Amino acid sequence: MKKGVFIVFIANVVNMGFGILIGFILPKYLSVSSYGYYKSYQLYINFVGILHLGFADGIYLKYGGKNIELVDKHIIQKEKSTLWIMQSLFTALVALISLLFDNSLMLLLAFSLLPINMISFYRNLFQATGEFASYGTILSVLPLITFIGEIILILIDVDTYVPYVLVVLFSNIVVYLFLEYKEKSLFGKTVLKFDVELLRLNIKSGFTLMLGNFASVFITSIDRLFIKILMNIEDFSYYSFAVSIENLFNTCVSAVSVTMYNYLCKTKDNYTIIKVKSYCIIASLFLIAIAFPVKYIVLSWIIKYVESINIFFVLMAAHAFYFVIKTIYINIYKANGKQKDYLVQMIIILCIAFIANIFVYFVISDKRESFAWATLFTAFVWFVICNIRDKAICSTFREYLLMAVSIPIFLICGIIINSAIFGFVVYITFLFLICLIFEKKRFLELIKLVIQFKKKK
Repeated sequence: MKKGVFIVFIANVVNMGFGILIGFILPKYLSVSSYGYYKSYQLYINFVGILHLGFADGIYLKYGGKNIELVDKHIIQKEKSTLWIMQSLFTALVALISLLFDNSLMLLLAFSLLPINMISFYRNLFQATGEFASYGTILSVLPLITFIGEIILILIDVDTYVPYVLVVLFSNIVVYLFLEYKEKSLFGKTVLKFDVELLRLNIKSGFTLMLGNFASVFITSIDRLFIKILMNIEDFSYYSFAVSIENLFNTCVSAVSVTMYNYLCKTKDNYTIIKVKSYCIIASLFLIAIAFPVKYIVLSWIIKYVESINIFFVLMAAHAFYFVIKTIYINIYKANGKQKDYLVQMIIILCIAFIANIFVYFVISDKRESFAWATLFTAFVWFVICNIRDKAICSTFREYLLMAVSIPIFLICGIIINSAIFGFVVYITFLFLICLIFEKKRFLELIKLVIQFKKKK
């Protein structure tokens, strides 16, 4: 697993590097409204995955923990071909609807559908079988192409959102074609054939997980959907900037969560899982400290988005919970085949998120920051529910105390202390002390593991 984490970590570092550059350069040179419309497309594109109807998730579950060299390559070819035909039909249908309603954004989404869902097919296959080098290629190449294209547009002073959306679409198409080429060396020549039985079996297997994943995406997007509906494009742009930078944290999460699924498919020892979960809790509290360098960059380089800083810190605090949820609890649901339990939990959390967002806007405050606090509240409730649901690996009282003390200090250092550098020093100092007080054993173990890991590399 360590090698897989390292490969995915390197790919995520590359991904994060391009993400950081684009995340700061685009809002710097695009107008607030153009940036807002561009982020609207990125918000909607998150939901096209529902149109594979769980097929790609079925692949994820079917091949989890298996060696790709030992699977039936003929079956994989037929599965890929079946999904391609289905997605082509959906593309034609959505494109037709967009033309009937004269909706250019929907047309762009239609053409994005096939490459994105086919990339999901390959990504899930490589992730499930532990082919992290191939998985890492997907993570690295896609942002590279997007970065080059969008930098070119900035250099020629393009300030409308459509060309930037077309660059994202082009990037997905190029990566998909590359995967098709690479796939031939792995599985042989593609034969275009639609297999109804494979379609039925993979959708049946993955549909529940797909709904759960869709609910998870909806949970993390519901705040922006509310702002999109209730506020203007400038408010949406400010909030989306915070979200886009916050999403860089997900590259750190992915380095662990992606490989953890393959690991949890093979490991059923609760003691080991509990120990890994403790490491994740401690690591999450250190990883959210990347918010301070971001604050420094915004204050010194992108002044027009200074209003996003408070939103950003609250959203990052929520990720201290999300890191553990996504890395441990969600992966356990998937590894143990508890897709129905996962879906039920996602529906409950989605309802809580919906109510929380309505409550903060109409009862507490109609400012955009309120939605970030609703997200933090939802993340905390989700974390508690996971612990109640999985009592065998639930968090200890000390772990709760560690998070209960660390997160408020993080928010105080980020929101109240004006200096990003001073805030960072104060937070990290307190966090070291708090970890030594509440989780000394696990904290020292984690430091030892990190040192050993670096020496091996």
